Parts: sequence; C-alpha cells; structure tokens
Amino acid sequence: MKIDGDVNQVANDAIILVAKATELFMEKLTKDAHDIATANGRKIINYNDLVNARELDSELHFMEPILPPRPVEEGEKPPVS
Repeated sequence: MKIDGDVNQVANDAIILVAKATELFMEKLTKDAHDIATANGRKIINYNDLVNARELDSELHFMEPILPPRPVEEGEKPPVS
C-alpha cells in the first residue's frame, strides 16, 4: 500500500485489516482447492485445483488474468464440480 505514490500514510488498523482479509481469502481459496483435490482422490493441491476453485466461484472471476486455466494434460482427470 505504501508503494503507491498517491498514498502518504497508511494507518496500522488498515494494514491489519488488509492482512486479515488476505488471510481469509487465501483460506477460502485453498479450502475449495483442497475439496477439489480430495474429490479427485489426491491429498496435494495442484495448479488445476486452484483454477477449478476459481472457475466454480463467480466471485473469483477477477483472478482469471492471474490464475488462467491451462489445458488438461493427457491422463489427468477432468475437474469435479
């Protein structure tokens, strides 16, 4: 936040709030990705699990440029919805 030239100061409360929001966001994304991995019989989350979690949640479509889909490789199971 302090990198932005238009921002002179950032209150400690704002930094804590953004950190907590980031933590909750990551918790939800990884839980959803874990659920997908588990449904596919795996214990380890992979890139496609994160992409599938993003695609299944309409609120996460803003992440498409950051987390674009990649083609399903031969032998991989298709996503479980």
